[in-house]
Amino acid sequence: MPELSPQKRKEMTLAALLTQLDGLAARQPVFVIVEDVHWADPTSLELLTMTLKQVPRLRVLLLITARPEFTPPWPGHAHVTTISLTRLNRRNGAALIERGHRRQDAPGRGNGPDPRPHRWRALCSWRN
Repeated sequence: MPELSPQKRKEMTLAALLTQLDGLAARQPVFVIVEDVHWADPTSLELLTMTLKQVPRLRVLLLITARPEFTPPWPGHAHVTTISLTRLNRRNGAALIERGHRRQDAPGRGNGPDPRPHRWRALCSWRN
């Protein structure tokens, strides 16, 4: 087999990742979280752009988070919703920490971290 060019290798890798996602979503719904996209390299952004094009036909919920200064390189899509979040003020931040602390100290919970997923994270999207 001839040696592949770097570009061809990248194309094949991205295609394989998308095929994997397609196969997973065919078996069950998939929840994908990509955090801090403002730090992403160009190839990762290319993969996200390709993934966003496929999402409408797949059983996939794609959650992308980024800082407000991030400008998504992909065009607008009808199936994309942007939710801008602001910083928590001191009172709300303290209440969130206190609420998490109370759950950890609940009877039968032990002293470890809360094993339940944090529902509030599911409300995030990239921030404008």
